[in-house]
Amino acid sequence: MSLTGNAVRHGVGEIGSRVPLVILELLLARLLGPAIYGLWSVVHTVIQYGNFLHFGAISSLARREPALHARNEIFEIRALRAAAYGFQILVVLILVGVLAIALCFVNIGNSATDRALPFVLLTTILMQQVQITAQSCAINEFKIRENARSRIFFSVIFLVLGLAAALWKAPLTWLIFSWTTSLILSSIYLYRAVPSIQVLPSLDLARSEALVRDGFPIFFQGLLRLLISNLDKLVILSFAPAIVLGYYNIGSIAAGLCGMVSSIVMRVSLPNILRQRELDSSLENGKNSIKDTLRLALSGSTFFALAVSAFSPLFILIFLPEYSASIWIVAVLSWAGVMIGFSQAAADLALSLGHKRATVAATFVLLAVMGPALVLAWFIFHSGISVAIVTLPLTFGYALWLLRLCLRASNLKREDIQENLKHMVALGVAMVALGSLFTELQIWQTINRRENVFLFLLGNFFFLILFIGAGIALKKQVTRKAS
Repeated sequence: MSLTGNAVRHGVGEIGSRVPLVILELLLARLLGPAIYGLWSVVHTVIQYGNFLHFGAISSLARREPALHARNEIFEIRALRAAAYGFQILVVLILVGVLAIALCFVNIGNSATDRALPFVLLTTILMQQVQITAQSCAINEFKIRENARSRIFFSVIFLVLGLAAALWKAPLTWLIFSWTTSLILSSIYLYRAVPSIQVLPSLDLARSEALVRDGFPIFFQGLLRLLISNLDKLVILSFAPAIVLGYYNIGSIAAGLCGMVSSIVMRVSLPNILRQRELDSSLENGKNSIKDTLRLALSGSTFFALAVSAFSPLFILIFLPEYSASIWIVAVLSWAGVMIGFSQAAADLALSLGHKRATVAATFVLLAVMGPALVLAWFIFHSGISVAIVTLPLTFGYALWLLRLCLRASNLKREDIQENLKHMVALGVAMVALGSLFTELQIWQTINRRENVFLFLLGNFFFLILFIGAGIALKKQVTRKAS
């Protein structure tokens, strides 16, 4: 199966799973209100950081398996999977013990639900790690369709249970319960759909130590990468009321959607690139795959950002009028999401090809500059849009740095990538310019929609026609380049 075919299959699952989750987030924003929804975004961030309790074991497993598959070492693959699961369970059990001792001295609530909440959070984190491990194993076996179905299954269940939880007296607590339940059910579904990834956990300290030692730099880069994705929200959380964080989180959702495409392309192409590298250490056979991966990642994500920045103002003012203050934030962060997603894809490739220290160093430099810059932007302008505007050029520079590192790691020369670079630069400039024009016109029409309804509807129809035309042109360009 070609890169484009695998990317489409994985994209169906990724987008199909994101749609119910985005719908859930938007409905939660409406049902909970900006203040409580801001607290929910904090809980969401805590669980995201909790996913790093594997300390790199999952990252190492995901990158070791393709080479083992190329050598047909099935026994070692299953042994590593069992060790990874066992290590995750061991870490969570240790934390449960520490937490139980701590709760003997700290009172976090009077009800049984409040006291059980930390343990439910740990269970959610464990099940999310189990799900991520299972999905990585399925993708390494090229079970793209089964993995896509399991992701959609999870998001649909979470949508239903999450909406029910939002209507309860303690919505945050029941939202976490519904998240855990959805993870358990979707993991069971994937294990039944792909029986070859089923293994029993084992406490294999030697293999666990090897996984952690190999994957720790990748884990650390992932931790820093998550910090980059959330640093702007952390600044808002530290210095602004929860209601401002609620507005800003709508823009963060847009950024995540726009960066999603790069993650899709890299996730399905990386196992194939690593298998080719195992068979040919010079990576000559993988150069075309790398060039196609970078091109598709940038092309798809910029096209998605065009859609988000063009139509989000209309969507917000119709369905989320109380979040109208986030219109410009969404427009800016959608393009920052393109840069973050593309840089993450480039970093994943560079890390997998052995350039771990340089990748982590680049991320450290960005954080060292980004943190003070975002804090300064807030204290000067006291607005979420100022933080978003500062985020965009910083992430753009980071993406360029990691792209250069990625090309060096893959042994690509200037003449090898010159045509693709011209295509990517031209596409990026065109999409940013067109997206900016769409956004400005859309916001102007949205602001004046009450004064002239006909002009408002005509303008949105005009946007739709141009967007469809741009999509057709992009599809032809990608198809021609891929062939």
